[in-house]
Amino acid sequence: MRIIISPSGKLYGSENVLFDYLKHTKLKIDTIYVPRSSPFKTKLDQSNFCTKGFKNIKWLYIRVLFKSVSSKVNTVYCNEAGHIRYIYLLALLRPNVKFIVHVRILEDTPRINRSLKNLTFIAISKTIQKRTIASSQLIYDGYHFSELKKMIIPRTSKLRIGIVGRITASKGISLFTEAFIHNCGTNNEFIFIGDIDRNYENTKSIETLMAQKNVSFHGFISEKNQIYSSIDVLLHVNENEPLGRIFFESLDFGIPFIGINQGGIAEIANKINYPYIFEKKNLAKILKGLSKQEWTFDIVKIENARNHALGVFSIAQYTDHLDKIIV
Repeated sequence: MRIIISPSGKLYGSENVLFDYLKHTKLKIDTIYVPRSSPFKTKLDQSNFCTKGFKNIKWLYIRVLFKSVSSKVNTVYCNEAGHIRYIYLLALLRPNVKFIVHVRILEDTPRINRSLKNLTFIAISKTIQKRTIASSQLIYDGYHFSELKKMIIPRTSKLRIGIVGRITASKGISLFTEAFIHNCGTNNEFIFIGDIDRNYENTKSIETLMAQKNVSFHGFISEKNQIYSSIDVLLHVNENEPLGRIFFESLDFGIPFIGINQGGIAEIANKINYPYIFEKKNLAKILKGLSKQEWTFDIVKIENARNHALGVFSIAQYTDHLDKIIV
């Protein structure tokens, strides 16, 4: 019997990767535990997966413990490392059960501090792997390229530049704000799509950006076509991105991507020979270049990079690798 746990019930990158995996795996997954009344549970239920909702984390793991004793549970897979202290405890209590934890964000890496024989860690990038004390296997997240829309190179005099993703201190917004101030005469439009973290709402960076006429905030939008039909270029300013599913999305929907040459974004760009990444110290220069239309995108290079991504980051390859660990 195989159990899968999704600590988050949102519909961010990690949940979408798990959903794609579940749609393609050849293994029988007996139960998927996911937060009760969450968007992710709704999505899984609509696809007829066997889910069980949880509200209290402690009760969830007591339930999993008893299930592992009373049933023939041989594998417990956790899609994120946020619950690692509970997984460590269960792995000690149930040494004959195989536990697998996916490490997806840098904030979780300090807690991955010891290895157990029946506990396997999976890192989504070298960036994550280098920060994790315990040994881990590297499997790049897969992405299901379902759209493959014609790559559109913007020709307009006023670009709609999208910054897509949850708006938090760790996403590089202060870096963007500083660069924006140095380039405040831009004639381009900057569109933020994603919820603002509650702890970040009243910061100087957000207040500065909200006061600008050519900056707008649209909150979380679940419909991808709505997002990518409203922007010409996707700008990603997170210098500590663990991998960067947004990179794949942008290519899939035919939108040129510009990102910082660090972390997971640099890893992806290096693997698919993608040219439009930059050093973070040059962000103001990039904004100015976009404003003065000094940037030219080579459609052939972008399409070649996307074709590389179809192979290197295919959901089929990802699923095959993960199946061999979970089996």
